[in-house]
Amino acid sequence: MTELSPGRIRQANAVYFFISGFGYSSWTSRIPGIKESLKLNDAHFGTLLFMMPVGLILTLPLTGRLLDHYKSRTIMLIGTLFYNLVLACLGFSTYTWVLGTFLFFFGSSRNLMNLSINAQAVGVQSLYSRSIMSNFHAIWSLAGFAGAAVGYAMVTMNVIPAWHLMGVSLALSTAALFFYKNTFDQKPDHRHKRSIFTLQRLDRSAAQDFGPPFDGLLQHHLVDHDDADRGQLFLDVIELRLGRRGPLCIVTLACDDDGA
Repeated sequence: MTELSPGRIRQANAVYFFISGFGYSSWTSRIPGIKESLKLNDAHFGTLLFMMPVGLILTLPLTGRLLDHYKSRTIMLIGTLFYNLVLACLGFSTYTWVLGTFLFFFGSSRNLMNLSINAQAVGVQSLYSRSIMSNFHAIWSLAGFAGAAVGYAMVTMNVIPAWHLMGVSLALSTAALFFYKNTFDQKPDHRHKRSIFTLQRLDRSAAQDFGPPFDGLLQHHLVDHDDADRGQLFLDVIELRLGRRGPLCIVTLACDDDGA
């Protein structure tokens, strides 16, 4: 098998970022039409939309375990095809409970796809001496604009959501299958089992060694909190670990300042 160049691998990974952004913005562009067809008010439709983050959150531990045991490119392809299948189904939702079910799986599949394409991006980054991660996320954003523009055109031409989303799903699935052969083939990195949520408290010196963006955040905060009599400054870091893909961190700054 011919060894792929870093450029071709990077291009393939960029396509998957484009698929993610284009598919999601295509769905959002048809929300008003789907809401109107089901005759839902804002409160009811907002409740249905809540099924997306529920599906996403509940799938987080599963996705981490899958990435620990299987190649990220395999999970990426499965997640992308699942994502596009659910995207097509959203347009055919004729009942409220059906739409809620599809939105749950839309959130789950989106989590499965997005975490795996970011895992792939980390692997592709290792092939380059300069940072390219921001390029991938820029492509996702541009895809969002493109999907919204196509959605606007479909609405203007009175194309119903079902056919619009079906066409987008088929096109994106074809692109995913075509570029899969050029994706980064990396073996899963098995690690010890770790709890999903952990809480750390880092002091000033440890936080500065934690790396960006925390060192910059800490230096910015120290402008007003650098006096010795203000006590010790800490970073409270809540880590959400997804197998070997963590940590995703939620950071708060705390000053243990002796009553100041």
